[in-house]
Amino acid sequence: MKNEYEVTWELYKEWLRENRRKKPRRTFLVIWIVMGLCFLGLCLWEWAMGRGVGVAYMLAFALLCFNRAFTRDWLLGKRQYAQMVKNCGQDRWIRTIEFREDMVLASDGNASVHWNYSDMESIREEGNHVWITLKNRLVIRLYKDKFVDADWERCRTMLAGKTGWV
Repeated sequence: MKNEYEVTWELYKEWLRENRRKKPRRTFLVIWIVMGLCFLGLCLWEWAMGRGVGVAYMLAFALLCFNRAFTRDWLLGKRQYAQMVKNCGQDRWIRTIEFREDMVLASDGNASVHWNYSDMESIREEGNHVWITLKNRLVIRLYKDKFVDADWERCRTMLAGKTGWV
């Protein structure tokens, strides 16, 4: 069974937004925003007290916190995507996830990686999206409507047989 879809910058941005909504990242997003607001408050207090050097430091710390909260993940994601483009030799490529008899093989252009079915920990479905989480916390992303020679129901049944999931 194969699941094939085109990886583009638009799809990669969707993955970045999806990762930001996960619980640990959401918590840290709130922490960075609160810290930034605290530093802004301290900046105003230092300004009111007439300490110019303190204002500069507090403003710098506030900007660092807001940078971490809003732009760092985006910039890192852009850099990762650029590296993937360089590796694949084009800005759009086909990702193929192949469910073989003894393993799962994922291919991106000329690079590939494989996992055993025993490496799989859980499945989560939401609409057209499927996330298979591995024991090492990696995630295999599938799209229900992108199966080439089968469908998601058949694949889920096969995975249940290989992994022992109900």
